[in-house]
This record gives sequence, C-alpha cells and structure tokens, in this order.
Amino acid sequence: LAPAPAMPPPGAAMPRANAFVPQISAPLTAPRIQSGRAASAASAASAASGGGSSAGAGSGDLMSMGTSAETVSVSLGGFLRLLGSVPAQGPEEEEEDPAVAEVPTSPGACSEETAMRLDCGRWSVKLASHTKFSPVWSSTQVPGHEGRPFCIWRADLRGGAAGSLQQGLRTLVGVKSGVRQFVLGDVGVRGLDPPVKSLVLQVKASQNKPKEHGLGLSLDAWISRFLPRPVAFRLLWHDRRGSTATAAASGGGGGGGDDGGGGEGLYVWRPVPPSEVFVAVGAVCTTDPAEPRGVEVRCVPKTWLVRGDTLGPTLWSLGERQEVRVQEGLGGVIACPTEHLRYLPSWAFISDRFYAGS
Repeated sequence: LAPAPAMPPPGAAMPRANAFVPQISAPLTAPRIQSGRAASAASAASAASGGGSSAGAGSGDLMSMGTSAETVSVSLGGFLRLLGSVPAQGPEEEEEDPAVAEVPTSPGACSEETAMRLDCGRWSVKLASHTKFSPVWSSTQVPGHEGRPFCIWRADLRGGAAGSLQQGLRTLVGVKSGVRQFVLGDVGVRGLDPPVKSLVLQVKASQNKPKEHGLGLSLDAWISRFLPRPVAFRLLWHDRRGSTATAAASGGGGGGGDDGGGGEGLYVWRPVPPSEVFVAVGAVCTTDPAEPRGVEVRCVPKTWLVRGDTLGPTLWSLGERQEVRVQEGLGGVIACPTEHLRYLPSWAFISDRFYAGS
C-alpha cells in the first residue's frame, strides 16, 4: 500500500482539491524543429547515450544540436491558439494583401491601370443607376423653411447590385458577390420625397479580359489601390438651426453650440483623397460633428473626369461658400468644394461605361 500523504502543519492553508496552478517563469518558446538528417542525427545521439539517461540527454541534444534548425518564438496567446484552447482574434486571422496599402501618389504610377479602355480590360467600370436611398437630413426642423423643404439622401447599397433574392441566396451559402458599388457623394433634392434615381460607381470583373496577366491583383486589391477610400473628412461648414429647434421643442433650451441640441444639425464634409492623383467628386453629410463612418464613398482617378456644366441652383445656404448645390449630371450628387474652397465644381465622367486594369 502507498503511504498516506503527509498532513500540513497546524495553521497552514489546506490546498484545494484537484487544483492546479501553473507556474510560468519565462515566455513560452516553441522547440526547435529539425527535419531530415538533423532529426536522424538527434535520434542516433539519443540511442547512443543509453537507455537510463535517454530522456534527459536526448532532449538536451535535440535542443542544442543542428545549427541549421530554425527557432520559432510565439507569445503565450499564440501558443494557446495553436493548442486550440483560445480562439483566434481579429486581424491575426486574416492576411492583408500588401497591395492594399500601396496607393499611387503620382500619375505615372497608375496611368496604365487606370487608363480608360473601350475594347477590353481586367475590370468593367460604369456609372450605374440606383433607386434605393436612406434619409440623412431634412430641413423640416428648421423654422421658416416649412414651405420649401429640402432633404439629403444617401444611396443605400445594402444588397449590392443583385436583387434581394439573389443576395439572400449568396449570404445563405457564404458566396460574396462579384460586383462592387460605391457612392460618389450624398444626394440633395427639393421636397420630402426621395430621389427617383441617382448614380453610383460600379466595378466588376470584365468578360473581355486582356491577354496579358497584368498586376495579377484581385478585384478588392485593385479597388483599394486605384479607387481608394478617403484618408479623412474635412468639415466644410455646419448648420445647427435644426438641432437648436429640436432641442427647444423638447425643453432642452437653446443648445446652439456644437456640443448641444438634439443632434439634427447639418454637417457638410469633404472627403480628402490620399493624393493629388484622385478626386472626391461629392460631399458627405451627417447630423452630428463626428466624422462620417461606414460610408462606402471612394475617390476616383482624376484622368476619368472633366469639368462639367451641370451645377444646379442653390438648394440650401448659410451665406457665401456655405451652400448646397448639386451636380445634375451625376444624379444630384452634392457638389464638393475644391481644396482651396474657392468655388463649387461640377464633374463629369469622360465615359459612363469603360474598362480598366491591365
């Protein structure tokens, strides 16, 4: 019979049953992994050292011999994930395509990939008609403007270019649509009804691909590089009258400052392109002073555009350089001031359907 375990001295804490507290004195490091001849040499050395000491000497030789073996160091979290005891988190699950961060900063760096072609190209680009919108802001809360209401809408891209049934089936089976759509800016209209239609930028794989392989980028990697997101949003001007009226009606007082009121003021933002190679053709609006979030707006190559002449009349104004005018040639997209804020430009695409990408 095995001897009974010794009892602790009087006054000592009793250990908990089945308790195990690991003692980690140093970061966990994965052992050196040897293959081929190095592993055979380690086995031979372990066998030659004798049976009694094979466990200690063999493991010591394995850790010390074979200078060509690589040592892989992992963190404690990474080691536990390898064992499957801790789920992987966020960015460590996916590898980012290195092409995503390489946005061209000079015309020569993107002239070949963004050249507009009419016969063939890696990707098909077009200005697509869009009829589904979400409300952004309305002038109905602004005193004195009830007779001539004005609203701002945003193209609702949920569901993409496919119908709701097709999109539902793709979501069910986990298939991602091969069509990408992006807004050019928010849309302004006179009245309370949503726009009949507007234009969004649509990109998808082309059926008329060139014979050359080109850069070999995926659709999303090409879009990230040559149709980049804005690096920031610059606040152009804001109108707090709607927020002040809402706060006063609810008993909250005037609240005319940027941090008061009911959060229904109008804030007009200019998307900032990552370089002078690209242009943000439309403004983005919000009802609070925080930068726009979750807006699928993209900057387009300047070589795709020309100055248009379809700037509509003023729909909303607080005075000079603080007004809303829309580009009628782009389906009512709100005009965005230039970098120097001297005037409101009107943009037009050279072609509403073309190919791009080598």
